Amino acid sequence: MTPPLPTRCTLHRRSALAALLALAAGTGRARDDSHSDSDGDKAAGPLRIVVAYPPGGVSDAIARALGAELALRLGVPVQVENRPGAGGAIALRSLARALADGRMLVLSAVTPLALDPQLRARPAADRTRSDLPPPVAPVAGVMLTPSLLVGTAAFRGRSFADLLAIARERPGGLRWAT
Repeated sequence: MTPPLPTRCTLHRRSALAALLALAAGTGRARDDSHSDSDGDKAAGPLRIVVAYPPGGVSDAIARALGAELALRLGVPVQVENRPGAGGAIALRSLARALADGRMLVLSAVTPLALDPQLRARPAADRTRSDLPPPVAPVAGVMLTPSLLVGTAAFRGRSFADLLAIARERPGGLRWAT
């Protein structure tokens, strides 16, 4: 039987919140100077957290908990929007195209950022300017997701080393899924 999920992840949430608060309070490189006073920040609109996955999952729940806490602490509305698809690339590309005002964050795995070099490069027109950051860059680790390697009862191995040994003995003989 699977144990129930915890209703509160206080330690992880506090770590994530600290990172997001630091980002929201100090987005100086991405922010325009016209948004520097706190009243101007409130008038500029809500902070947006775009989740790269469908609603109802763990990432969505974490983003909504962080959004509620950020809204409380910063005194600005926080909107959480889900933009699933393409392994997270849709959400990250929307961030890359967004206004660089520091009011949009994306909650995503690091995978789409690592696999899509366009998200890490400056637009061609801006490559001569050394003062500009790349359009998308990791800011903070928010959560860890463990991965499991499981097999059926027919699998005779007991460890990852066993799996590798069997795979080497029978190239192409193992079936797998992710």
